[in-house]
Amino acid sequence: MSASRITGVCYLLLVGSFAADMMTPQLLVIALAMNGPIALSSIALSPRLTIQLTGFAEIANALAGYFNGAAAHYQWDSIAVADRALLAASFFLVGYMTILTQRYAAEAGRAGLRKAQVRDEKALRRAIDRVRTSLSSGLVRRAVVLEARTLFEPGQVFLSSRNSVLSEPRLFRLEKASAEVVESRDSVPPEAASLIQRLRGGESQLLVNAGDAAGRYLLARFDAESLMCARLIAQPETLLFVLGESDKKYGGEQFRLFTAFAEQAAAALQQSSLFETLGRQNDEIVQQRNLLAERNEIIRDIVYAIAHDLRTPLVAAGTTMRQALRGAYGQLPPEYNKIIEATIASNEELRNLAESLLLVARYELGEVSPFEEQIDMVDLGEDVIRELASLAFEKRIELTFSESARKSSLVLGDASELRRALINLIANALAATPERGHVWVEVVNDKRRCCAVTIRDDGYGVAPERQATLFERFAGTEAGRGTGLGLYIVRRIAERHGGSVRYAPAADRGSTFTIELPLSKTP
Repeated sequence: MSASRITGVCYLLLVGSFAADMMTPQLLVIALAMNGPIALSSIALSPRLTIQLTGFAEIANALAGYFNGAAAHYQWDSIAVADRALLAASFFLVGYMTILTQRYAAEAGRAGLRKAQVRDEKALRRAIDRVRTSLSSGLVRRAVVLEARTLFEPGQVFLSSRNSVLSEPRLFRLEKASAEVVESRDSVPPEAASLIQRLRGGESQLLVNAGDAAGRYLLARFDAESLMCARLIAQPETLLFVLGESDKKYGGEQFRLFTAFAEQAAAALQQSSLFETLGRQNDEIVQQRNLLAERNEIIRDIVYAIAHDLRTPLVAAGTTMRQALRGAYGQLPPEYNKIIEATIASNEELRNLAESLLLVARYELGEVSPFEEQIDMVDLGEDVIRELASLAFEKRIELTFSESARKSSLVLGDASELRRALINLIANALAATPERGHVWVEVVNDKRRCCAVTIRDDGYGVAPERQATLFERFAGTEAGRGTGLGLYIVRRIAERHGGSVRYAPAADRGSTFTIELPLSKTP
């Protein structure tokens, strides 16, 4: 019974009791029946109604007592007056007890509601935990259908998923009498078309009863009293339908729980879709990495083969031409000697280029030299100076060497690589210095436990526009003046040994190159 109907019945009983009391003698106190509507108001759970009825009963009691006495020639019986006073007290007592009953009933209702909400929330958490146990989209969709049946006990559940409007749909369906989710390539029932349009139009979840014209036909097809539906994911589109049985009608609490379930299920589906996307991308990355590794191996083999095939005949040709110059094949005309000398020089440049390419390939492919030993940079510097002294003498360049790190110049590395780095830097300095110039080589160590080899000259210097890319591949020299790999190789050698190389223009003229290497921890 509704609250308004209860209110009408209470006032009708109150008026009836008052009318009967007015027509009876004053010793017959019919007003006692007014406690009935006051007590009945407890069903309406409205303290305001109870207070109003109690007030009207007090007024009606007083009026009836007055009119009963007036009808007896204005003679009020003392017993009747006492009865009226006791009735007035009973009205207050019944009204107070009714209000307390309403308060306790409301608290019990709220406690029951909270208990039901806690129960629903626990069931929802358990359902979502089971949905998220898998990261496969197909298994997650099956779990959503199964958990929807557990939460809402419907007559039927189906979930439709498709990648696009033109793609073939996938329908996951669960009947009430079945324990297994059936997957098929069927479409959503045509009776659901109007509901789907509403979901696509912006309504994320819908509660549909028999009075809803849009869902009436779908309910009739499956003999359902009501249904709840949601659009979980827009792309790829995923729709969930939960249809109640013929005697089961969903209400606000079930729809609230369904809304929360749909939101969590959508998050689980998106997570599984993202995981599968990342898996596919990871597989593609692995394939590309493997392909790149194969290509690197092919390139390395090609470079190694070319460098080896070039170096071997170049060495043989150089040896043959030097023997010819020494007269091993008889006396040659003077003009042939100059041609052979030029050819030997060109042959040597080609051999150096092949070795440089081979070394660059090793560094680019991450191949590290297996040789590591303690190297005295002072001794190594002196050896390189002696080796290049003839070149400095030919150009009339004063090449000097100094050191202040004789007791602490040990580094750990490959002696042949460090020797190549020093030869490149000192040979470049000699090439960039005019006749009667100066080249200074100094080995020092600093407070950072580094050994530094500085090569300084008073030559032509480096143009400002080339300084930024001086140590990059094919950028360390001008066209027609070398391969552009020497300084790049020096940088890679320094980095491979945990150090660095830098350039600084001299204050007046010339250049300064410094290669820094960490000192060995075990001198």
